[in-house]
Amino acid sequence: MYQVGNLEIPIPKSFKRILGKQKLDARYQTFLSLYEQFKMSEHLGQEETYILLKKLNSHKHLLARLFEVLLYLKDGNQAMSDKLIRAIMEKDFIYHVFESELKNQNREQVSQIFFALLSSIKSKIENTNLFDRLTIYFFQGVDLNFKNKFLSEFDIDLQMSSYRKKYKSYFYGKLLPFVWAPLIFENGSHTEYVKFVESLNYNLEKQPDFLLFFRRSDNIDKNLHSSITKAYDFLHDSQDLYFKNIYFRLRDDYQFNRFLVSTIKVKSGLLTNEKRRFYLSKLKKDLKNLKYYLLQLVTLGDFNSSYYFELARHKYN
Repeated sequence: MYQVGNLEIPIPKSFKRILGKQKLDARYQTFLSLYEQFKMSEHLGQEETYILLKKLNSHKHLLARLFEVLLYLKDGNQAMSDKLIRAIMEKDFIYHVFESELKNQNREQVSQIFFALLSSIKSKIENTNLFDRLTIYFFQGVDLNFKNKFLSEFDIDLQMSSYRKKYKSYFYGKLLPFVWAPLIFENGSHTEYVKFVESLNYNLEKQPDFLLFFRRSDNIDKNLHSSITKAYDFLHDSQDLYFKNIYFRLRDDYQFNRFLVSTIKVKSGLLTNEKRRFYLSKLKKDLKNLKYYLLQLVTLGDFNSSYYFELARHKYN
């Protein structure tokens, strides 16, 4: 059996040997060397910090971004660390999952570094309000094992009444919609969610992913119809996994889909076929997310042994 997400999938015996061979990615190994170099240095000068930051810039994952935050904090640059933290929270959490280069690395090791970096940031950051929002953002996005670790390591208040006080803040609430909107969507009332979305400032043409906040909406201001149509068309046509994921989530929402069909006359085709075509088209083009595409195809009921061969050939050769 091969584990893909929460599914166990039977695979041909000939693939088991290949799938069992883990290979440490060279870029991740480079990142680990930089991290070890940092841990062994009691004091980093400005030049050493600059060199580390420059090297980290090419690494596409959250560990690198948190490492950058910590370096700026150790250098006394609180303003730059705040800016980087806000940048992390500018998109839906799934963006970091899709963009990450760490999908095939040792999960336990990645987890240890992640929490070590967060703990170090907590000990040095002056803006505790912003750090609090960062932990809430991460807590919502991670799986159950990571959630339990968060609860043991950080002070996370799970009471909705506590969140209401926080999201009403301008700098730490409305300017961080991807922290609060998902939380209110899952735990608040319909009225509370719609009211929060209506309080936000956004430009859908520049931020089409903000259209995600219109889930549960079936009575949208007519002045927004034109910008919603343009953002929707962008998401529909996009081949980027992050934007396509938002498009599928919007189409899966009954109320918003009803708005699309009845108000701006979007044709509602069979979403299952649309998803399958997209995932199949990406199998050989976006190898870092190959496992995700395989999971989605299996979830749609599409079992094909050739998919496992692609996974084995590109991931473990």
